[in-house]
Amino acid sequence: MENTAFQEEYQGEHYQRYYCVIIQYTTEINSEKIAKAMRDLQNQHSPHKLGKKNFHFRLVPSEVIQLIQLDLL
Repeated sequence: MENTAFQEEYQGEHYQRYYCVIIQYTTEINSEKIAKAMRDLQNQHSPHKLGKKNFHFRLVPSEVIQLIQLDLL
């Protein structure tokens, strides 16, 4: 998933633009729950406490997925 509200100045171990999310096949993705979990994780481990406006998750377009896969090879 892509955090479309990502701000580079806060990038760190617990705040990135892209995340790999694995869910059960029969489950729907709830981007609000993902955003809350990632915000809580980031705020626990970083001196920069970020609000809701810094977390907005969407599925990554297929073109970006292909670029990421090429980087991993």
